[in-house]
Amino acid sequence: MAELIPLEYRIQGMRRRLIVRWAAVTLLTGLIAGGLLAYAYSWKEKQAAAFETLSKEFQEKSVLIQQSKELRARRLDLAARMQKMQELMDDRTLLSLLRNVSDGFSSSDCLEYVSIEAHSTAPSRDGKDTGEEKYQVRINGVTANDTTHADLLNRLTEIGAKANPPIVITPESLKREKCLDGQVMRFQILCEKPKPKNG
Repeated sequence: MAELIPLEYRIQGMRRRLIVRWAAVTLLTGLIAGGLLAYAYSWKEKQAAAFETLSKEFQEKSVLIQQSKELRARRLDLAARMQKMQELMDDRTLLSLLRNVSDGFSSSDCLEYVSIEAHSTAPSRDGKDTGEEKYQVRINGVTANDTTHADLLNRLTEIGAKANPPIVITPESLKREKCLDGQVMRFQILCEKPKPKNG
C-alpha cells in the first residue's frame, strides 16, 4: 500500500504536466492563430485601401482621357471648318457666281436672300466624282415694279450668257406686295448651270 502511493502521485504529477503542456500548446496555438488572423485582416485592409486609391486614380485619369478626347474632337472639327472656309474662299466658281449675281442688281432692286450651292465636281449616283461642275443660285428679293423686274432678268441673262461659269436665268415666282412706300414686286429667281445640249 505504501508503495502504491508514490506511484499515484507520480501519475497525478504526470497528468498535471501533460495538462499544463497541452494548455501551453493550445494557448500558443491560439496566440499564433490570432496573430495570423490579425495579420491577414491588416493585409486585407491595406489591399482594400490600395485598391480604392488605384480606383480613384483610374477614375481621375479616365476623366482626363475623356476630356482629352473631347478636346481633340473639337479641335479636329474646328480644323475641318477652317479648311472648309478656306476652300470656299478659294472657290473661284462661288466667287464668280456671287459677282455675276451682284452685277445684275441696280438701285431699283433689293436682294433679301441668296442661296448658293456650288460643287467643283458633281457626284454621280454611285458617289464617284464625275469631274463636272455643279452650281445653283436661288435669289430672293424685291424690285420696284414689273418693268424693273424685267430689266433685272435681262441684265442677269446677259451677264449669265457671258459669265464664266455660265448661268441660265429662270424666274420662279413674282407677286405684288404692299410696302410702306407703296407696292413692290417680290421675286424669286433661279440661276443654274446650262443643261447639256443633246447631239
